[in-house]
Amino acid sequence: PAGLAALVRSLSQLPLSTLDLSLNGLGTTGVETLLPAGLQLQSLNLRGNWFGSSHSEIIVHLLQSMSATLVKLDISQNKLGPHGVGEIVRNLPPLPKLRALILAENQFATADFLPEAFGHLSEMAPQLEELDLTANQLGSHRPTVGALCKQLPGSL
Repeated sequence: PAGLAALVRSLSQLPLSTLDLSLNGLGTTGVETLLPAGLQLQSLNLRGNWFGSSHSEIIVHLLQSMSATLVKLDISQNKLGPHGVGEIVRNLPPLPKLRALILAENQFATADFLPEAFGHLSEMAPQLEELDLTANQLGSHRPTVGALCKQLPGSL
């Protein structure tokens, strides 16, 4: 995406704290375009960008440059599914200031999801106060709900 590349070059010159790229259909190429900017954001919104489970690694890679500053991350309304959400939560870089993680509408609560991945959150995001799991089919798989609740950080 040439337009996004030009935008990223401009953004890297600004002292941005918030970037909202929701509903842009970024996909892997779009996120890869953001990597060289080395953004030090407090808030990143990637809601509704058609991310699937194959995008989880590149999302984690993007978070590394802002790990010391990120306070809010919204990756809701994607199609990450059980494998994508698990990979992201399991491989998060240390996010010592993260207070809000929005994972709504990613359809991950299935028999394939391993709730143990959420056990990693208390270590990587010790300040986490808000975890939005809206519309992830949690009620459809009772064992997943129980196991997930046991893994949630005490800061919630």
